[in-house]
Parts: sequence; C-alpha cells; structure tokens
Amino acid sequence: MKYHRHGLLELKTHSCTLVDCTTHKALRLAWASQHRHWTVDDWKHISWSDESRFQLNRVDGRVRVWRQPHEFMAPTCQQRTVQAGL
Repeated sequence: MKYHRHGLLELKTHSCTLVDCTTHKALRLAWASQHRHWTVDDWKHISWSDESRFQLNRVDGRVRVWRQPHEFMAPTCQQRTVQAGL
C-alpha cells in the first residue's frame, strides 16, 4: 500500500482525557526516567496484568489514523475523551 511505502502505519488513536493528557505525559516521562536503569532482575519482581478485549460486532467506534511509529503521542494522533463519573 502506498502509505506503507512512506513509513506510515494504520493504528488506533491514543485516547486521553481532556483534563489529564498533559499531566499523563509528564507522569509517564518521570516514571520512565526513574526506571530506565532497572535490571532484568528488577523487572522480574513486577506483577503484570493483561486485559483482553472482545466484541460481538465489527463496529466498535474506535478511530484509526495513519501515522509514523514515532508519532504515538502527537496531538493529531490522539482521540480526546471526557471521563464520566467524576
């Protein structure tokens, strides 16, 4: 496909609430900076949880965009959401 020749991937958008998108970016960067020197043994002591997603029909309302791999957090590749129940 012509998009692939230009290094673009068709991927889902990153969802981020309007209130905390900038805060989450800063928190993730701080967390990554604190853990960048961890050894394999350090990571073995972490409990990882996986979530599975199931759907009964093909319409799931997710928006997909064409983007380059390094554009994960680019504002044009994000889907703004509003968190309910606050």
